[in-house]
Amino acid sequence: MTPRELAKALRRAHRDRYGEAADRPDPDDAEAALAEAEEVLGFRPPKLVRAVYAHAGPDFIDLPFGVEKYAERYSADKAPGDPGYWPARMLPVKNLAEETDWLCVDCAAGAGAVFAYYDDWDSGEPCWPGMFVPVAASLEEFLLGVVGGGDFPPGRADPGDPAGRP
Repeated sequence: MTPRELAKALRRAHRDRYGEAADRPDPDDAEAALAEAEEVLGFRPPKLVRAVYAHAGPDFIDLPFGVEKYAERYSADKAPGDPGYWPARMLPVKNLAEETDWLCVDCAAGAGAVFAYYDDWDSGEPCWPGMFVPVAASLEEFLLGVVGGGDFPPGRADPGDPAGRP
């Protein structure tokens, strides 16, 4: 399945499940948002991230959210083990719960492993790996699961309780 076909399948699955089509950006707006994202991030998001954002929309890949959160968290001056360390190219792509629990894609890895991030930022502990839970070996695997009836990982019932993650 091509990235565009997968994006269309996601929209169909969303419509079948919720009775409505997922929102998607205007093609010109999507192109501008993708160019801006690349500039702010300092890297080009993977092809599947770009295609799903452009053709399926923010119900699946919320690029403006991800760029904002990545820019807030990532610092080239921090190393693993430093308080507040955020892995390079670990792109948040979806807000799961009250902006504290996110779905992230590892854009540094070829397949783009998917993680759920459960924020305990104020703890002063390094984010990686303790605040990340593996979800799928690749973004494609994860999205095919959504097409097949799977869902996004749950956010915490109480996002104010860092220990209460699923």
